[in-house]
Amino acid sequence: MIRRLPRMTPWSLVWLSAACATSAPPAPPAAPVAVAPAPAPATETPSPPQRARCEPRPASEVIAALTEGFVEHSLDALSALHAVCDGACPGVECPRTDAGLRAGLRAALVGPTARSNEGRRERIIQALTLLRDTDARPQLRALILRPLAEQEVRVLRAAADALGALRDVEGAEALVYGLFVNMHRANATINCTRALVRIGADAAVPRLIDTLRPEGNPRVTQLLGSYSAVPETSPPPPGLQQSLAIDALRVFADPRGIDPLLALLRDDPSMRLPGQAHVGADVRAAAGETLAHTALTLAATDPRCTEGRGSRTASGSSGRSRAPCAMRASRPSTSSRAPRCPSSTRCSRRTPTRPERSARCADSSSRSARWPASPGTAPTETSRVTA
Repeated sequence: MIRRLPRMTPWSLVWLSAACATSAPPAPPAAPVAVAPAPAPATETPSPPQRARCEPRPASEVIAALTEGFVEHSLDALSALHAVCDGACPGVECPRTDAGLRAGLRAALVGPTARSNEGRRERIIQALTLLRDTDARPQLRALILRPLAEQEVRVLRAAADALGALRDVEGAEALVYGLFVNMHRANATINCTRALVRIGADAAVPRLIDTLRPEGNPRVTQLLGSYSAVPETSPPPPGLQQSLAIDALRVFADPRGIDPLLALLRDDPSMRLPGQAHVGADVRAAAGETLAHTALTLAATDPRCTEGRGSRTASGSSGRSRAPCAMRASRPSTSSRAPRCPSSTRCSRRTPTRPERSARCADSSSRSARWPASPGTAPTETSRVTA
């Protein structure tokens, strides 16, 4: 049988807690807690002091700073080399004639130290560009032509800029290859295009035209096919090879690209990719835009400007010679009807400046009136106004 405890009021609880507090023995004093001594601060490795910007530096120090030094000292050495070679330090000669410095940087470019650091390799390439080391061009081409899995965007951009600055004609193939490298939404398309322009159209345009053809550039075709093997990388869309080559050709506006671009625009079977029934619409649109841009640079005496224009001369109806032909030879006139004159009164107001128009408006029954080639010249059959 469970015995029920008496109910305790709040005042009973207060009395009980006071009695327990007075009868409890005092707590022993707390033992002192031993405090561990603070660890001594770690001694940092002192970095070498920075040198003055225009102070001459030995080749060994420059090589060590660019290949094995701290990042800030590497940037400092590169900035000093920039200032010296750009003429900002009077009295200090740029070490372009120092064969030991250039050879040491070329060896460090492919060494194990630089291979493990993308930024370090980029600074070495920039230093070789400042020194105008033409012997480094084969190594720069090899860096651009690496497989997709070994590409580094910063190194690719620096190598493309270096080949353009060194005017490496043999590097055009590598630069066209670099147009199609895209790693994690980062690419060097602008750098490669700029370098191709610096090299010149004679070296760049033939290789770009070869890239337009389905089997004209095996390196680029193999590169685009390797995207599917890279993790987290989607394969390129069909026609990317031709589209990027067309965009690069637009910069040159070279007449040598007109024929292959017209073949793409006309859906020539020889320009279709394997498995394609037609040339892609985006490729044809890019080809048309590049053709229009190229036509603006052609002279009016070019045969492609006067072909198909009949009796219309290259100088146009105004009698003034025009430098660009604007590709009007391939576009027939949409209408040969002359603009109507709403009333003879309106035409009479323009009589002092256009006497021929008032004569045309007087004969309202003739809708195919002719305009003279120039004021004061009798109308001819070849001077037809087109809308």
